[in-house]
Amino acid sequence: MLNSAIVKILTALLLGIIGFAGAPQATDLSEYKTADSLWQHIQTRQQDGPGEQARTGEEHRAILTRFLGELDTALAEFSRRFPADARSWDARLVRIEYAALLTNLQGLAYDRSADENTLKGIAAATNASVEAKTQAGFFLVQIHAEPLLNSTNAAALAGIETEIAAFEKQYPQGPLTDQLRVLQARLFQKSAPDKAESLWQVLAKSNDPQVAEQAQDSLVALQIARKPLQLKFTAIEGGTFDLEKLRGKVVLLDFWATWCGPCVMSVPGVVAMYGKLHDKGFEIAGISLDQDKDKLVAFTKQFRMTWPQYYDGKVWDNAISSRFRVHAIPATWLVDKKGYARPTEDGDLATQVEKLLSE
Repeated sequence: MLNSAIVKILTALLLGIIGFAGAPQATDLSEYKTADSLWQHIQTRQQDGPGEQARTGEEHRAILTRFLGELDTALAEFSRRFPADARSWDARLVRIEYAALLTNLQGLAYDRSADENTLKGIAAATNASVEAKTQAGFFLVQIHAEPLLNSTNAAALAGIETEIAAFEKQYPQGPLTDQLRVLQARLFQKSAPDKAESLWQVLAKSNDPQVAEQAQDSLVALQIARKPLQLKFTAIEGGTFDLEKLRGKVVLLDFWATWCGPCVMSVPGVVAMYGKLHDKGFEIAGISLDQDKDKLVAFTKQFRMTWPQYYDGKVWDNAISSRFRVHAIPATWLVDKKGYARPTEDGDLATQVEKLLSE
């Protein structure tokens, strides 16, 4: 089905796993007269990717924005021209899946609740595929749950539990059951950490390898956060970074690489945050997953990244990123004044740093 395929493509693009090959394709859709021909065009377009080579973070953002915009236009056109075709529901679902990414690239605020009526329509459609209906129901639970991920409101959390139970009853043993339990565990992280840990322990044995990996990562994160973090390394610029000597400061552990498009795009913001908050007790340690040492050094000098960088040239086998079970970058952890590590939350990173600085 199209939606699962495009997520894999977009993830690969964002992480820099695949390159851009071929030439850009025209956005004129008038030549596709039938539902089959337009659907084939959409599938081909997503498999080919953007078709352009990015040289800078700004270009990467522009290329992805244009690519996703073209796909969004084609999917919207399919639903408009062929509303009776069952794939029109798939098209609507895919648009929702990457809408947050597209609006972010465009510098716009994304309100997922605006998609709620569309998802309800998919879930209720008599001619939508079971997979599309299941996915739509799953997204509806997500929409309702996400605002509560950092909440301790017992009544609201109980309501989401009821919604999850209703979904599982409607789609027993479905492929998204364990993913819903992941969401449930995340909901309990603050309000009932012991319950969350018990759920993670069960999910660590899931038959879904992604779910099992996420659960294992979460269990490791819980272990790391239980006592003050010890981290010491020789920086690529020379000198020793020792986290224990930074007690009383807030430290950002930034896992990144120069080959990672989103990492490169985030650099100006991280540099600005460092300049604004460094004198208030904010420090950064970069954990680079680069393989080319010279390129890394040149990049950090060019963008005035003056904080220590750890480098061992092992990319995904990087000793520190492996310890933190980092499987995708950019990834960040914050270390509070007492030395306790905290995974960063969704939202503005600078606001989270300032909150820790005020404690």
